[in-house]
Amino acid sequence: MALREGDTVIFSSRLIPGNESSVYSLQNALAEQGIRVIHPRMVPQTIHVSGHPCRDELRRMYQWVRPRIAVPVHGERRHILEHASFAKSLQVPETVAPRNGSLIRLAPGEAEILDEVPAGRLFLDGSRLVPEGAQGLIERKRLHNSGIIFATVSLDQAGRIVDGPVVVVKGLSETDGRVAEESLEILDDAAEAALAGLSKKDRNDDEAIERVMGRALRKACDINFGLKPMIEVVVLRS
Repeated sequence: MALREGDTVIFSSRLIPGNESSVYSLQNALAEQGIRVIHPRMVPQTIHVSGHPCRDELRRMYQWVRPRIAVPVHGERRHILEHASFAKSLQVPETVAPRNGSLIRLAPGEAEILDEVPAGRLFLDGSRLVPEGAQGLIERKRLHNSGIIFATVSLDQAGRIVDGPVVVVKGLSETDGRVAEESLEILDDAAEAALAGLSKKDRNDDEAIERVMGRALRKACDINFGLKPMIEVVVLRS
């Protein structure tokens, strides 16, 4: 059966977070064809239909199937634990409440969790599959949102400045839309002041220089640009 102009389509389920764009695109496509679209917030009556069973329906299922083992696998942690407890109350002999990645033995012997295996979403990062929380992806998100600052300084073995600090910025703009240039003097001054304030002892400590200059650049950028970019401080010794 095909939908035609004048038909009505009722969306009776809630939007799953993350699916909004595709659902709205479908609704707009239907409206474009002259099809009336109704969703729960448009009407005072309750028209929601859930795809999940309620407790009475689960009870009937367990009475029909009479399983020896129940392994709830859908929902958040509290849902899984509650489902396992509910199955026990219905005299299911064994229940297991797994987490993502749980390796379960059902037989022989008592059902139990034996181990954990890698689990979760994978992202195609160029030509590689990487975990959802891969550090490289997190860094690129930060680069996308706030840019990056490179600060390089060269010192001799006694801690005297040979060259720099030189500050290079990517991803910041002037108020007229140009790539940031004049505004970077503020960052140059912050890096120079941070370095000038270091004791002779700290000037011989590369980590101390990186920490102090990074903190100064981060503060100056936050005050003047309202951004907290990634900051890479490079210390060279001659």
